[in-house]
Amino acid sequence: MICQCRLYKCGIVLFYLCFGLGMGGHSDIPTTLVFPAYTHSYGIQRATPAKLFMLAGWKTRFNDPQGIACVKLKKLDDPQTEHDDDELTVYGINSGEHNIIYNKSMYFLGIYGKPGSGEGQFHFPKGITADEDGNVFVADWGNHRIVHLFFSNDRLLEWRNSIGSLGEKPGKFNHPTGIALDSKYRIYVSDTDNHRIQVFDSSLAFLFSLGKLGAFFLNKPTGIVVTDPDEIWSRYRQHPMIYCIDSLGQRLIGFNLETQQSFRSAFPISYPPHEFKYLALDYFNQVYVTDIKNHTIHKFDRDLNYLTSFGNQGLKDRQFVEPRGICIWRRYGQTFITEKEGAQYYWIGTDTSSFEYETKSQQVKIKLRLTEPTFLRITLVQRDSTMEKLFFSRHNPDGKFFQPSGVFETDWIIKKTLTGNCTLKIILEPTYSSYTYFSKVIERKVAF
Repeated sequence: MICQCRLYKCGIVLFYLCFGLGMGGHSDIPTTLVFPAYTHSYGIQRATPAKLFMLAGWKTRFNDPQGIACVKLKKLDDPQTEHDDDELTVYGINSGEHNIIYNKSMYFLGIYGKPGSGEGQFHFPKGITADEDGNVFVADWGNHRIVHLFFSNDRLLEWRNSIGSLGEKPGKFNHPTGIALDSKYRIYVSDTDNHRIQVFDSSLAFLFSLGKLGAFFLNKPTGIVVTDPDEIWSRYRQHPMIYCIDSLGQRLIGFNLETQQSFRSAFPISYPPHEFKYLALDYFNQVYVTDIKNHTIHKFDRDLNYLTSFGNQGLKDRQFVEPRGICIWRRYGQTFITEKEGAQYYWIGTDTSSFEYETKSQQVKIKLRLTEPTFLRITLVQRDSTMEKLFFSRHNPDGKFFQPSGVFETDWIIKKTLTGNCTLKIILEPTYSSYTYFSKVIERKVAF
């Protein structure tokens, strides 16, 4: 049920990245996303123009990066072992250069595309999605079409075909922006200036469209993700769902394809003006959204209840400059984010966006707001090492328990007699690749 880490090199060299820090656990450091373990990535975490130049020379440069996709390709997988299951192929849209940057292997980059409207050409492409068989689909924004590419046995992207031109009829587009795949290999395209989502089968034959009428009325949809009950790397086998951004990046909306019901996200009232760009889903169907205006990543649960925001503007650790595309390998929580002049690589961690406690007599009240489903361990410790464990039992000897994201509250009656000053200690452990490599410890002095 819970995804575990594999201690192997990751095939994610989309760009040659500069060094980042190791796994942190200080209570004052935000840890909704964390840096990969050094043994996994050798400290590689952030892309820069200089590092791209070291690998690609004058072939390309970062120029308005947009959508990004990651996948574990069957042809690069050894089915006899799980040791390589976190070695991914990552495709990134470099829109201003009208090309795609991808890793041909763990150590070499490929660059596909040039300006134009013919075969092997793009005009300000935006969205990208891919499957494990090597199929890659691109929303070619300026050419009003969808392009089908294929990752060949020679580890090169090759042209297959394209559909579409400017228009309003089925299979026609007006600036397609986002693109996504479901478990049945159906292709969902946000047809932005036609105010709709078009759906195609794996051969790019038109199936149906959504958005112009009814509960799922759309206004200039852009970023899009989908999930369904047959998605293999999903904890919740829920109804087929579409999540998309519309209203010029101002709104995040979800739509249940089975019940035909839609719902919207809600921010805290005090949150500043925002501009959403792209979306990604994790193993728990939680929604990650890039915000180019606030230089941050927002996180919502699967019902679009706001959980937290991660990052702010800058070039330091845990900072972004106009984040755009985002993708998550849902099995292990590997997260890739493009920004104005580069990209960053994280693992999903865990954090608490609020922490309240109160003590009186032999009682402790605790309230946490978790940003991620988490393994929790809560203890009270005195100087002489007297310890009280919450949720301690014969079946749970270390006192560790699993808690979903959102608000966790407990009213803890202390069984032992504790007097004077004690330390309230809360340990948060994630459930993805960072499990066993990262934990967050929160300590508070309390008195009885």
